[in-house]
Amino acid sequence: PAHQPQAAPIPLQDTPAQATASPAGAGTVTPIIMQALLAAKPVPPAGAAPLSRLFVSTSPEDATVRLLHHPAVFSQGMALEPGVYVIEARRAGYAPARQEVILHAGQDTASHLALAPAPTQGQLFVHTRPAGATVRVVNIKPVFFQGMHLAPGTYQLDAFLDGYRTAVTNVTIAAGEQQSVTIDLEPAGPQGRLFVQTEPAGAHVRILTIQPRFRQGMLLEEGSYTVQATLAGHDPVTVEAHVHPDKDNTLTLTLPRTAPDGQLYVDGLPAGGTVRVMTVRPQFSQGMALRPGPHTLELTVPGQHPVQHLVTVLPGEAVRVNAVAVLEANRGSIAPRPAMHGNTATPLPLLASPPPAPNASGSGITTGPSPATASDVVPDTVLGSVTAITGGRLFVLTAPSGADIRILHVTWSAPAMYAEGMLLPEGLYSVSAFKDGYDPALERVQVLAGKNTRLYLDLAVKQHESAAATLPRRPGVQ
Repeated sequence: PAHQPQAAPIPLQDTPAQATASPAGAGTVTPIIMQALLAAKPVPPAGAAPLSRLFVSTSPEDATVRLLHHPAVFSQGMALEPGVYVIEARRAGYAPARQEVILHAGQDTASHLALAPAPTQGQLFVHTRPAGATVRVVNIKPVFFQGMHLAPGTYQLDAFLDGYRTAVTNVTIAAGEQQSVTIDLEPAGPQGRLFVQTEPAGAHVRILTIQPRFRQGMLLEEGSYTVQATLAGHDPVTVEAHVHPDKDNTLTLTLPRTAPDGQLYVDGLPAGGTVRVMTVRPQFSQGMALRPGPHTLELTVPGQHPVQHLVTVLPGEAVRVNAVAVLEANRGSIAPRPAMHGNTATPLPLLASPPPAPNASGSGITTGPSPATASDVVPDTVLGSVTAITGGRLFVLTAPSGADIRILHVTWSAPAMYAEGMLLPEGLYSVSAFKDGYDPALERVQVLAGKNTRLYLDLAVKQHESAAATLPRRPGVQ
């Protein structure tokens, strides 16, 4: 109201003691207390206009009542000047309730506020430009419909329409909120449809080089895409698929059954030495289980630079590494860890790592470095030393820095953790980077024997707008 009535504390006459026991602002009043308060009459100061009293009951009874736009703290039966007031009641788990009350001079006013339970879900409305696109909420099973109710959280949406690129965006839903999103679709070049069949059936299919989730028969622009299929109990399969325009492109992927893990032992490690398996997160322990495939070990002993050694784990086999032989073969020829300075890195010499061979006892496989022959070595142009060529080293820089980096080879059963300057067999790898608040980045890189390969990944800040599918950039090889 234009005129703010002022509250004045007025003594109550003939009020039972229990009538004033309710704490100020609690908003709780029983029928006995209400009758007692109504029976009491305020005594205004001499010459003052008659005052009014306000009583408020709520359901639930323990809601908190307050006067909006008024300096006074509410209490049951408080005396107020005549006028218009707005009262509000609040309680956890309920939506606030408000009501406008009019107080007349010399009269008591009793009001009741009923609070409804607070909504636990929000609603989603999606509009597309152009209209008529199909919309999916990717991370839930129910089919999208306008005004659908969703629990609070962040959801990924995609929208697709013939002749347009699939658009992807994220939306956050709050309880009791009606969220409206508009998705713009960009015109696409010539497109073809992609179908993926898997053996066994039921595998989960992803296209690693674009944001939209795979769906059978999805339209893609002409080009190459990295397709991966995964199924419990089977090794994942990752292939390059080329989509031809104006036709149905069918890809068939056969997933082999997962081979049993191998075991790793490191024998003869000097006192104080440590072993780290750079391709997995768990700490090294004797006999630890590792997935079949290449793994990079880092051996560290006091007084020596760390030594990296490449070992191949075979299904169901025990691999034994002779630490003494590895360290002795590399004593005095191992450079310090690579130090990244801006966009350059100090390369490490490559370490000899011959293929595993059965030991005399037949109890497992023993690996260790062997002297390099003239046909096995080339001069290292940076360090001026002679090193054996068994693979290449990979250096990955991200912007921003501090991203979680994973690396995957087509023969591996799962992605491995990246280690700076890690030694890898020659081949094609998929490198992905993740960081909170940024969209993931994924690119393919070719590691060459005897070369240091540097890859630069730019992570884009997550935007609440559509994003078109993009193909990976070519990494640089040195």
